[in-house]
Amino acid sequence: MSNIKQSLYPPRPLPCRTCTRAFDEGSYVPAQAQPKHLPNSPARVRLTLLLMESVVGMKNKNVAGCAWVAITSFALLSVRAQAAESDTSPTVSVPVEVFQDPRFLSAPSVEFYYPRKEKRERKAGWIVVNMMVSPQGKTYEVSVLDSFGGPAFEDAAVKVADLMKWHPATSGGAPIDSSVTVKIVFDQPDTRGVSPSFQSAYHELIKAIGTGDRARVDAALPTLNAQNPYEDAVRSFVQSLYDEKWGTEARQLADLRRAVVGDSEGKYLPAPLFARALLSKFSLEVKSADYGSALSSWKDLKPVAPADLQSQLRQTVDEIEAMRSSGKVVRTSASIGDRLSWYSGLFRNSFSLSVSAGKVSEIKLRCKKKYISFKYQPDIQYTISPNAGECGIQVLGDKGTTFELVQ
Repeated sequence: MSNIKQSLYPPRPLPCRTCTRAFDEGSYVPAQAQPKHLPNSPARVRLTLLLMESVVGMKNKNVAGCAWVAITSFALLSVRAQAAESDTSPTVSVPVEVFQDPRFLSAPSVEFYYPRKEKRERKAGWIVVNMMVSPQGKTYEVSVLDSFGGPAFEDAAVKVADLMKWHPATSGGAPIDSSVTVKIVFDQPDTRGVSPSFQSAYHELIKAIGTGDRARVDAALPTLNAQNPYEDAVRSFVQSLYDEKWGTEARQLADLRRAVVGDSEGKYLPAPLFARALLSKFSLEVKSADYGSALSSWKDLKPVAPADLQSQLRQTVDEIEAMRSSGKVVRTSASIGDRLSWYSGLFRNSFSLSVSAGKVSEIKLRCKKKYISFKYQPDIQYTISPNAGECGIQVLGDKGTTFELVQ
């Protein structure tokens, strides 16, 4: 795997324990104290009551149905409850910079890098990688975000990504560094689609989840083995239904993200499941205050959401955008998993990280127009220049580390 690092801002002594790190200026100033906990408000109390009403109204619905209105109302109310706790700032007009995303030019044949053993055994896999594209159109800092199929496919995907050629992103006509995320799929014609036996097992599981037969589901779900990217997407969706009923919201969100990762067109899930997965994912991201990811999810959800919900969803998105420029403190709880990293879209260009347990070693910012890597230092508020564009944050550390992202 490519391990190129371009740390634009090397460590330097800090004049105080609690500071702000402003990247482009290189300055350090005392950070303003921020409340550790948000107070309860009438809006939050009202939100709780409305959610209880929604649960009562939904308890008899089939689990495979699309509870659109309840989910959408939940997302909308979550944003309103958050927004009600702070004043909004006046709108300021600024010039719009002309920016062009990098454009894909070429890549080596995936077939050439198909792992021999996996190909011989008719196995398929997918890998989602994020990479930086240099002003010369070459890739660097390739990182695997998620995958299916095993380490051999991951290694092959990184080799393919390292050799990709791009027309670089431009800002004001000048080529610049930028980030891009792609999904690389290794499959063969006879490994595509869902097998009849898998489809039959899926329907049996849906019935068992719908009737609340947990014992039956616990026995059958481990045997629902995915053999290709299509079956993996369906299995992840089924797992999200399980976690919605008997698991945790954090686990459910992880399942949904895996079900639709790198798929903006619904290639791997049937259309109704794809639409529901995106809507549930969007709602959970709003609830967990992961607004940067929610805005990204909206881009894929907008074309497939039912017409009668478009206005409600659009209102939710507008309120999230309004919060971005307000003084509201946004807190997102997260943990580092098996890949020893956590990745999400940043909601604002100013943030801090508070570790509850475990260890965070490094932070990488993969922005539209810049790549920044630096060692984690506690009690530091980081500020990114607006010129960097939208950013994704990658937090590296020990497995099981829990932390709070404050924006």
